[in-house]
Amino acid sequence: MSYVERSLDRGERIIYRTKQHSVVFFWPLLFIPFAASAFFTGRNDVGEILLGLPVALEIFGFFQRYFSDFAVTNRRVVGKSFGYSVFHRPAVMLVELRAVEFKPGVLNVLFDYGRVIAVDIRGERHEFYNVPGEFYRQIQTRVARIERILQ
Repeated sequence: MSYVERSLDRGERIIYRTKQHSVVFFWPLLFIPFAASAFFTGRNDVGEILLGLPVALEIFGFFQRYFSDFAVTNRRVVGKSFGYSVFHRPAVMLVELRAVEFKPGVLNVLFDYGRVIAVDIRGERHEFYNVPGEFYRQIQTRVARIERILQ
């Protein structure tokens, strides 16, 4: 059973569920041309370092994606991500949301991913990193629906 499923309250159901975007695997690949050029110029020691670094970053990216879990339920936005500070678990009730912002990633045009920042009524920021753009759109849809109901 996943983190999101364990954290569901009675009567709460998952509307949309996702993991971190697979773009986490793209960035380490940028080191490979530098590693190849180092090998071709006879700098094998530099080439080995530049090849070992993306391998380590790819392993870290695998753990980031594997351990991440994000969901929009009929009541909340819930998430868990693995990063430098081990586990980050933002959660916010949909009725408490005051602002939701989508900060697109560098390659958003190609991959449609970014960071979602949700601010609740207490002014606390809940950040969801490297999530697909659809995650933001699902939050917006749920918030708009709640606003229509409350009016």
